Amino acid sequence: IAFAYVFEDFENAILVNSYNYTGPTTAANLALSSGINNGANNTAGGTFSDRIQLIKGTTGQYAGHGFDSSYAPASGVLNFTGATSVRMAIKTDTALSFNISFREGAGVNGGDDEVWSSTTLAVSAGAGWQVVSFPISGFTENIYNPSCSPNCATSGNNVFNLSSIKASAIAFQSQIAAPANVYIDDIAFVPSVVPTMTYTKTPFPNPYNQIYDDFEAALSLNGGAPSRVTTYANTAL
Repeated sequence: IAFAYVFEDFENAILVNSYNYTGPTTAANLALSSGINNGANNTAGGTFSDRIQLIKGTTGQYAGHGFDSSYAPASGVLNFTGATSVRMAIKTDTALSFNISFREGAGVNGGDDEVWSSTTLAVSAGAGWQVVSFPISGFTENIYNPSCSPNCATSGNNVFNLSSIKASAIAFQSQIAAPANVYIDDIAFVPSVVPTMTYTKTPFPNPYNQIYDDFEAALSLNGGAPSRVTTYANTAL
């Protein structure tokens, strides 16, 4: 898998500012819940993922789940300048379609509180994880963002400011007639250029410049000649 900068992999075992939404409010067979789960994880060596359980029984209903990054600094935003795509892992026991969106920070690091949504992607049901990708070029501004309603086209700069990524949300687009279990993990931004790692050698600090043993004498503590120091018999401690 190509190098990427993590927005959220849930390994901090928390959901920051998470929320769920469904509608219309009077709809039947419509529910969504979410939470950290340690029973399924996409990353080797990882422990946690985000589990979403939902039913969306009829067309015309909507449902989604959002959260901030647990890796954000005090500014609340992460800088993914130079990214060309978003990658994530998903596992579901029900075939469905969804998209992912990101909210910019409000006046932080170039952000205008705009929301940018990917194209819709269909995934099949299966026992394993599926790694999917969304090109940055396919994201469009969400005109229903309440922060700029009623006319998002005349507010902000109408540019997807990757330098100021605050939050993400998953929106389920297809009808889901029976309860579904969906797991998401490893949401990350893939850069166009992979950074080059530079390795440096750091001397071990030894202020006394003394060696306990470097084994260059080629003998054990109880060995024979040559003998330049007093030796002692091995004794049980």
